[in-house]
Amino acid sequence: MGIKFLFPLAVSRFFSWDVVLLIFAFRVVVQILSYIFFLEYQSSIVSQEKKVRRIILHYPDDTPAGHIEYADGFSSIYDNEGNFLFKVEGKFPPSPKKSSDYSWIEKVLEKGLQDSRKRFILYVASRYLVNVKGIDEDVALNILKEFYYKLQSGKVYESWLKSVLNGVKKKGLLPWSLKRIEERDKEMYNEIMKALKNN
Repeated sequence: MGIKFLFPLAVSRFFSWDVVLLIFAFRVVVQILSYIFFLEYQSSIVSQEKKVRRIILHYPDDTPAGHIEYADGFSSIYDNEGNFLFKVEGKFPPSPKKSSDYSWIEKVLEKGLQDSRKRFILYVASRYLVNVKGIDEDVALNILKEFYYKLQSGKVYESWLKSVLNGVKKKGLLPWSLKRIEERDKEMYNEIMKALKNN
């Protein structure tokens, strides 16, 4: 430490004090910048580590069965020794399906809606077909197109339908319940009620 402070005095014999102060200030700035970059690098490592969620797995008798690492929309499954087994898109194991009554969605898909069709596809039908029934995206796409064109003219883009199906599958979204639709979208709720009452 003492040598560093003596350095400017030794150099001052050959250079003016302005040059010595400039060199000293430059060294201080370099040290501060290197410290800042070091802190940013450390924080980026920490933030990357936080993105990986680790879940321990157990057999029914409560013995360890390995673990799951969930990051960036994918689950990587490892055995008890840490050997990689397989990787799947979304959360693994999938959340157990609630024993909700989705029969009303089937009826609406069958009968169609006069209005609110895109919102019904976005918040209800796409989620039901992909995440509850587990239907393949291509089959779900055809069902949604058939539903959209059932009662009224208009246009729905296939690219939009594909984007919706892909998004709800990736996020594992479940369909809105009738109660939630009533609270959030009265117009769509009224259209659904009309369709359900018309036998």
